[in-house]
Amino acid sequence: MIPALKKRISYANTEKMLKEEEELREKVFVKEQKIDYEDEFEEMPEIDFSPWLKNFKDGAVLCVYDCTGHGTPGALLTMLVVSILDRVVTESNYKDPAAIMWELEKHLVIVMNVEDSKQKSNMRGLTINDGCDLAVLYVAKDGSVTASMGNTCVFICDGKNVTRIKGQKIHIGDNSLQSKNDIKTINIPANPDNKFYIASDGLYQQIGGRDKLPFGYETLEKIILENHREKQNVISDMIWLAFEQYRGENSRRDDFQLISFQPKGDYPPLGKEDLEK
Repeated sequence: MIPALKKRISYANTEKMLKEEEELREKVFVKEQKIDYEDEFEEMPEIDFSPWLKNFKDGAVLCVYDCTGHGTPGALLTMLVVSILDRVVTESNYKDPAAIMWELEKHLVIVMNVEDSKQKSNMRGLTINDGCDLAVLYVAKDGSVTASMGNTCVFICDGKNVTRIKGQKIHIGDNSLQSKNDIKTINIPANPDNKFYIASDGLYQQIGGRDKLPFGYETLEKIILENHREKQNVISDMIWLAFEQYRGENSRRDDFQLISFQPKGDYPPLGKEDLEK
């Protein structure tokens, strides 16, 4: 790839990450947030897993997507996804994550000229399956969250339990969806104690430890539960430390990005009975 173009893509993605973390702080009605990213290839720091944000008067849309490929190809596909989201998330559908996923699916299928869900094969007979895994969250001003996910997990911790919401087996852009009705929507009631975590599969699938097994979900859930009262940046640092210690000398298998936030919510003030609990 032309070095100058590669440099511009890397710079654009770095600026994008900084901008989105600021927007997450200012616009998504959050108390705290943290976006962390580290690429598997130090010489190719282009981002293929990233958040997208858009603010509305009574809430905001947060899309977190992991695009096919690594390095520059993944970054180019990410730019395409961003461009489509900029167009399809509107006043008419921003509260409906399933509708947003469906619109993204239709546009990617057209742009990438996908004929069917089997996709084309390359010269070696391997299936080419460009597109993205995706979580779409509508964060309402009252602190409630509506979500649709494809191959992406969302973790919710209230200080007592960790709930892992597993995404459907949907890969956006492969033309496997027939309509918006194929996409499930989950409603998460407002709770002032809720903190949300979304990570790329580079965390869960990382090989390490004595038995060379994947990192998995349990360690992440244990860290966010035991440290729930800490600030988001502290919890994030603990997750990164646990990840690196587990990985040891094993090579990184994929990009690792972690996004966490706590909605502010227009919660009523605490009463005396609440303080006595």
